[in-house]
Amino acid sequence: RVELDAREDLPLVDVDYTQVDQLVTNLLENAARHSPPRSTVRVSARPEGDFVQVSVEDAGSGVLATERSRVFEAFHRGDGSRSTGIGLAICKAVVEAHGGTIRVAEAAGGGARFVFTLPLHADERRAPS
Repeated sequence: RVELDAREDLPLVDVDYTQVDQLVTNLLENAARHSPPRSTVRVSARPEGDFVQVSVEDAGSGVLATERSRVFEAFHRGDGSRSTGIGLAICKAVVEAHGGTIRVAEAAGGGARFVFTLPLHADERRAPS
């Protein structure tokens, strides 16, 4: 189950749809793989300055603090993971190619919370003061 918390009037971002679709798919598949059956994956999106911030939060066991700096490295797999170790590296590459950032933190319930930002479309950015 996926729960979405996003305003209908989010500002536009200028992205390659196929790449961002892959980014979101990878994060959702990662969340589903590491969550207990029938748990909820929470996705939120909100404006944050000249960016849109998106978070994907699962109810799994989370990412150890000692692993967080390596989780986006190609072929890095957490303990017991059955993944290929490239999905999160792809996420990082897509986000950075678009001028954004990505990080992982502990979710409120103890799972993992992946947060990425994408810059607003030029027409949506605030004019400098």
